[in-house]
Amino acid sequence: MNCFAHPETDAVAQCSRCRKGICAACTHSTDAATLCFPCYESLLRAEIARAKRSTVGVWIFTGAITLYAAISSVANQGGGTIILVIPLAFALSWCLFWGWMPVWKGFTRTVGGCIIGPAVLLLFGFVLLVGIAILVGAGTGIQRYNDARRLVANGDLMLAALTLRHRDVQRISENQVRTNGSITWE
Repeated sequence: MNCFAHPETDAVAQCSRCRKGICAACTHSTDAATLCFPCYESLLRAEIARAKRSTVGVWIFTGAITLYAAISSVANQGGGTIILVIPLAFALSWCLFWGWMPVWKGFTRTVGGCIIGPAVLLLFGFVLLVGIAILVGAGTGIQRYNDARRLVANGDLMLAALTLRHRDVQRISENQVRTNGSITWE
């Protein structure tokens, strides 16, 4: 099998997404996959978009919950308790935002595929899942938020570097094909 981008070069791997043959210069490895340039670029763009949504979403979600808690506390004439309600509501909503998806995915993976899944949800209760999600979010939320912020901040640079590398590989392989008809990678 030859590389789809460099037909004159033998493929050293196969893209995990599109299954095209790729040479050493076209190979982009991630934690779980080996990808070609177009698949890696689309995966990186999707991850950057997800990170942007997460960083904006956490502030909207926590802001709405905190505002609701503050208004409720004032409306119920909570007095001095508002000083405790606002940071507590913020912290709990922050933890719930970052912890809900891992907990929900684990729950649906465990019981979601069977008909008793809804019954188990009612039995154990939605409140229990929310409590677990808050605990998970407390342990992972700040790190996940910082990772998302870093990816958003560096995403354009990462895409630009990826595009430049791809152009350099294309230019080098075109020059080598013109000069000697084959590419050798060390």
